[in-house]
Amino acid sequence: MRDCIICGETDSLIIVLNCQHSSCLGCFIAYIDSCLDQWNFIRKPSFGYTIMCPMFDCSAFVEDVHHFHLLGLEKYRKYQRTATEKFVNLQDERQYCPYPNCGAAFMVEMFENENTISCPECLRLYCCQCRSTSKCNCNG
Repeated sequence: MRDCIICGETDSLIIVLNCQHSSCLGCFIAYIDSCLDQWNFIRKPSFGYTIMCPMFDCSAFVEDVHHFHLLGLEKYRKYQRTATEKFVNLQDERQYCPYPNCGAAFMVEMFENENTISCPECLRLYCCQCRSTSKCNCNG
């Protein structure tokens, strides 16, 4: 039994982070859900996108990204998709598929006057300049 740093209650279902701060399961799920909704994630090269400890002024972060499975499958997939999009945005030569059920990341070779590309994963077309999935008048 430990005290939750968020609500102050003592609980047996506790998440203990590497910094030894602890949170009850309900508060921790609400915290990571809020971080996901507002995309309050940080990129740590060794771990990918993760969140900081909920304790004010603590510089520790969640090192086990499996904690995000606590959100459920749909929100975990949203986390994966958004993390992939954010990472790919850091890479100049990469694109990510804008279709909601895909989100594949891939390298793209740009050809002059060719804005429409096909996702290698789902094979659907989109404009690589404006990311429109329907016809666009994009000139790049």
